[in-house]
Amino acid sequence: MDEALNEQTGQGSDTALVVGGGLAGMQAALVLAEQGRRVVLVEARPALGGFFPLLDNQFPTQSCGVCFMACDTPTYCPFVQCELHPNVEVVTFAAVEGVERDAEGRFRVRIAQRPTCVDPDACTDCGACEEVCPVSVPREFGDGLETRKAVFRYYPKAVGKAYVVDPDACTRCGKCVEACDPGAIDLDAEPREVVVEAGAVVLAPGADAFPASRKEELGYGRYPNVLSAVRFERMLAAGSPSSGRPVRPSDGRPPRSIAFVQCVGSRDAEGGQGHCSSVCCMFALKQALFAKERLPEAEVTVYYMDLRTFGKGYEAYLRRAEAAGIRFVRAVPSVVREVPGSRDLLLQVAGEGPASAEVPHDLVVLSTGFCPGTAGQDLLRAFGAEPDASGFGGGPEFEPCATAVPGVYLAGAFREPRDIPESVLDGARAAALAAERLGAADAAEGPRLPAPADFRGEEPRVAVVLCECEGFNTDRADFDALDRAAREVPGVVAVERVAHACSRAGLEEVRNRFAAAEANRLVLGACSHRIVEQLVRGVLRRSGFHPGLVTVANLREACLEAGGGTRAAADAVAAAVREAWYAGFPELRSESLERTVLVVGGGAAGMEAALRLAGLGLSVHLVEKEPALGGNLATSRFTLRGGDPQALREDLAARVEAHPAVKVHLGTRVEAATGRLGAFRSVLRTPEGEVELLHGAVVLATGAREAEPRSYGYGQSPRIVTQKEFEALLAEGRVPEGRVVMIQCVESREEAEGCRPWCSRVCCTHALKNARRLLDLHPGAGITVLYRDLRAYGTYEAQYRDARDRGVVFVPYDLDRRPRVEPDGERVRVRYTDPALGQEVTEEADWVVLSVGMAPDAAENARLADLYGVEVDAHGFFREKNPKAALADATRPGVYLAGLCHGPKHIEESLVHAGAAAGRCAAVVGRGARPVSENVSYVVEKICSRCGVCVEVCPYGARSLDMDENVARVDPVLCRACGACTMACPNKAAQQYGSSPKQMLMALDELLG
Repeated sequence: MDEALNEQTGQGSDTALVVGGGLAGMQAALVLAEQGRRVVLVEARPALGGFFPLLDNQFPTQSCGVCFMACDTPTYCPFVQCELHPNVEVVTFAAVEGVERDAEGRFRVRIAQRPTCVDPDACTDCGACEEVCPVSVPREFGDGLETRKAVFRYYPKAVGKAYVVDPDACTRCGKCVEACDPGAIDLDAEPREVVVEAGAVVLAPGADAFPASRKEELGYGRYPNVLSAVRFERMLAAGSPSSGRPVRPSDGRPPRSIAFVQCVGSRDAEGGQGHCSSVCCMFALKQALFAKERLPEAEVTVYYMDLRTFGKGYEAYLRRAEAAGIRFVRAVPSVVREVPGSRDLLLQVAGEGPASAEVPHDLVVLSTGFCPGTAGQDLLRAFGAEPDASGFGGGPEFEPCATAVPGVYLAGAFREPRDIPESVLDGARAAALAAERLGAADAAEGPRLPAPADFRGEEPRVAVVLCECEGFNTDRADFDALDRAAREVPGVVAVERVAHACSRAGLEEVRNRFAAAEANRLVLGACSHRIVEQLVRGVLRRSGFHPGLVTVANLREACLEAGGGTRAAADAVAAAVREAWYAGFPELRSESLERTVLVVGGGAAGMEAALRLAGLGLSVHLVEKEPALGGNLATSRFTLRGGDPQALREDLAARVEAHPAVKVHLGTRVEAATGRLGAFRSVLRTPEGEVELLHGAVVLATGAREAEPRSYGYGQSPRIVTQKEFEALLAEGRVPEGRVVMIQCVESREEAEGCRPWCSRVCCTHALKNARRLLDLHPGAGITVLYRDLRAYGTYEAQYRDARDRGVVFVPYDLDRRPRVEPDGERVRVRYTDPALGQEVTEEADWVVLSVGMAPDAAENARLADLYGVEVDAHGFFREKNPKAALADATRPGVYLAGLCHGPKHIEESLVHAGAAAGRCAAVVGRGARPVSENVSYVVEKICSRCGVCVEVCPYGARSLDMDENVARVDPVLCRACGACTMACPNKAAQQYGSSPKQMLMALDELLG
């Protein structure tokens, strides 16, 4: 057993093991850690991240945003947060070797950690080993677009000292050992075994990218201008060999024509890949948009079966791609051939009609999907569970993230193919389930910190620490000259250097150098304040120093990346030293947070959120405006996967009403609300009268409804019904055998007045559900589904395939050739164009079933948004904090979202969303207290005129006017130290610790000379 690891994590019943360091695993680790749990995070690769580090940008925002995975204020990338969090121990380059489970359900897990052959404590990240290594092999990161050495960093921005020796490529020539001055490389290093004792386990091993070479007919690996989506993604990255510009590998020429081929390694039952990978369509749209942006004259074509842009905001992204001039062709290329000489490519394309053609392109990108991977399957079996029929982790429909083994939970793309938002939500829900199993934890108390030394009466003694940033800064400035210049600044008593200040080892080095200098001020010359300031302050605070003594000089972004060089860097350091002389030392304190949560909405999401919150030790008030719990579950009869929503409703309602920590308010409405995170006050109008509640957070779970159609003859015949109405008829046995025509996307995915421009996500699968149930009742029934894109994503593809195999006919249509419906007595005539036949078809149907999608209660959502200070989107759904990494958080701290009020979802997805909201909420208010930032703003009351300007400009609602005391006030919990109030205050009564006028003037004086 590794004693150091055991001592650091305090393993046992309060420890959680998370296996998999992608986004789902990192989210699970952070949510658990923020709830006060000890976490061991194991990753098979040499560094955390999974597939994510490959992505320069994400759809639909074309940005990053994963810093919002933090449960509280966004801070750093999750890689950095996991590496530095005091409750998380990261074990990379490791795999589970054996699992034992005792009679009480605790796990003893043996983990084999392969040797990196590079000592991270001795390594300085200088890169000398990599420079001298004579071996080059294809780099796995980017699917071999580039080469790497036998000693290498797994990806360029891997957190920590992440050099590793590849034992398969290493020739043991010894050149790397000779080049390493610190002696950090040991080619004979032995593997080690780590034993983790844990009370709960989260498995998030991710999924494997489908090897494009398995589709030999498409030419990958034979033709250089045929790329996998992973390789093309790396090519589009700013740090790629072509600096993000698409080029043909054969000749380096920008392609004039690019083809994207969808569903390579997906929706291919004969090839063993029967599932839809869920992300490939959007992935291709993103890459196509970037290709078009960087090569405006290039023709970009996407060949597809169905465009499955089903996520929130994804339909608008598709419209954006169409507006950019990207062509979409519903066709399946079967063969790719290379033209000798030119190395151009010919695609054999079979479309909707009987004919096929060869289409020339300069570059072909294969949109490869995901497969579960044998490593993930073996991992699941090691813990006593089995994969589902598709090979993924699966699990119970109404207990998402659970497995057949108590205490073992699943998250991310291994559970089922999914995009980043769903993976992050999975991670947060799995963490909530794991934390609940671990039992009560006093997360509020936290570590006892020593009282900080008081330096206020002493002469400033400044230690300057310069970060080399792994050679980035030293390549752009003369650090010897910078060192000499810093020593000449008055008040400086020491100048030191570190290789990587924001790594765990680097932070300890900064602290040790500062302590050794016996200084009382620290100037850190590094990158931006956002990245390093809070990290360094936290390390110093835990060591008995006041965090206010830290001042950051932004060398990287402000000076060196801007081309200022050594002189600009030296000026920035000198200005920071002058600023540090007048650093403020505010009182360090915490604000209490009420450990009660108000859940608004008693449907599936609201009840699930209430139960999860109560299970995590919080008191809950559950408000439902109707006289009974259930929401949409009350009218749901069965699911596509065979679930019973009525049984679920009864179970959830019974558990909620019986739970001692949950108070249910039926027939109740929220009338008024004030306050903020940790101290909301809401007024409820109940049947018995008004009730005022004090609560620390709010979960909004107000649901949505099936929209009411206005077209296709709805209301003109009882034989024209919606899918929900047809579901009720099927459940009651009131549908005789006959012909049924279903029309998808009714008044959805359209910008026309009265229509819903979004995709409602569930309509295609609801049609499959009802079609299959009708065939169960009447095997001879005739069913035609008229669709625009059949969005049976993930493992729902199996039910789509089953419906086709059982005789359901699927016919695509376009908006300019939409079906026509004509009621005619007891039957309904439907006319549509069949593209395979190239002619109009008329069907006499007994039933026409309209898939109309979901609509929010826009008025009620807007009212609640106004009460709690959050936002709704243009369609009336609540807006999330970040569309990739924080879908369970509203746009205001302390307000969370769950279920359909955020956007259309299946029941299972609403349960995941609710669990994620509970997990993230408990990670904040469950602490019971929140430390106040040491550089919040404050008010000099003697000169405050109560003009209210600061209140108007504060973007966080942290300012208010105290009419009794005739002065402005600051809420330290909400203040984010942005400085807007200090800039706007006309008489400088608004001040901010760490950025006082005197500090700013002294820094300017130094810069202006």
